[in-house]
Amino acid sequence: MPSLSDEEELGEYQGDLEDLSTRELLVGTRMKMVYSLVLQMLGKSLFMNRQNNSLPQDYLEAHPSKKDELNVREP
Repeated sequence: MPSLSDEEELGEYQGDLEDLSTRELLVGTRMKMVYSLVLQMLGKSLFMNRQNNSLPQDYLEAHPSKKDELNVREP
């Protein structure tokens, strides 16, 4: 059974390390993209929810007693 010299063995390990670091870099980049997309979606949904949460002025004028129940602030 032929034995590998130290240089050949070191070369194999070096190749494994390069493959591993490239793979880790790709996974890290992919995870950053996923996290940024999730944060963008959350931000948009929160922003839209906040805009849609304001009550129409007509409803408040028709039901003035609801203003206190709904804890509406005057602009």
